[in-house]
Amino acid sequence: FEDRVMKMSKVKLGDACSIGPRAVILYDSVLEDRVRLDALSLVMKGETLPSDSSWSGAPAQRQAGSLGGMHCKKNIANKCANPDTYQEPTTQGLKAA
Repeated sequence: FEDRVMKMSKVKLGDACSIGPRAVILYDSVLEDRVRLDALSLVMKGETLPSDSSWSGAPAQRQAGSLGGMHCKKNIANKCANPDTYQEPTTQGLKAA
């Protein structure tokens, strides 16, 4: 609801996104491929979260480091554009849960 009016629209989720429990994604938002959204996070309306990024908080803020294209070679279902760019996932710079 916004100004006592219920507003609805689409949300676009890319391939291999990870959305934590009780996270909220408001309408007109886009999560590109391999975005990680932590639990209890809030994506504001109309936001676009870029590929291979990690987000948390309310409102969601980008976390240091990235997913580094993880899963590309290990999971063919993700259909990575260039599987030769696979890098092992890193936790450097990510906050402890």
